[in-house]
Amino acid sequence: MVYSGGQALTGKHDAWLRRQGQPALTGPGTRAAFDCDHEAVLATTARKDRLDDRIAAMAADSQFTPMARRPRGQDTRARSRNEAIELRQRTGPPHAS
Repeated sequence: MVYSGGQALTGKHDAWLRRQGQPALTGPGTRAAFDCDHEAVLATTARKDRLDDRIAAMAADSQFTPMARRPRGQDTRARSRNEAIELRQRTGPPHAS
């Protein structure tokens, strides 16, 4: 499965992933693995969002505020995530050793 509907880790992506997984994940073990990993992604995304909010609040009123408000290029976190997705699409999923 390759998602091409926009940015990953969004509500739209999550809905797509669930729709794709429903018919494919019929075995109880496969379903349990998907659910476990999906829950981990949701928890990690929520934790990242909370951290982003805290960083934004600190950056809004600190000695580093002028530097934090300076215009920048593309978000490096998004760029790194996109590069990781592209690499995985080219090479396939990692294999357990």
